[in-house]
This record gives sequence, C-alpha cells and structure tokens, in this order.
Amino acid sequence: MARPYLNFAQLPELGTANKLRELAEWYRQFAERAGDPRIWEARLLTAEKLESEADLLAAELLATQRDRNPH
Repeated sequence: MARPYLNFAQLPELGTANKLRELAEWYRQFAERAGDPRIWEARLLTAEKLESEADLLAAELLATQRDRNPH
C-alpha cells in the first residue's frame, strides 16, 4: 500500500498532532502516580481524548491531501 502524500506546508499541523500524542502519553504516565482511582481514571480519559483529537487531525490532513492530489 502506498504511503499517503503529505505536503510539507502541513508539517505544523502534523506537529500539533504529534504534540497531542506526547501530551496524551504524559497524562498516562502521570495517571500511574495518582493515589485516587477517580483521578487515575480522569487522567486516562484525558489521554484518550487527546489521542482521539490527534487521530482526527491527522485524518483530516490526509483527506485534504487526497482531495488535492487524487492519484
């Protein structure tokens, strides 16, 4: 399967998606130190939301590229 083409002009947006994933990982690690199960769960939910947002952003970028360069 061919890799989707990404325009270098979109690198800032990809960087944003990567930053969201890094932040999600931080929340997961931070959750492990929570003493209260409610805080642990809230941090994991935050991590999941950040990952979902990163996935949506990346998918939108790929869809935009496909629309511009239908090969």
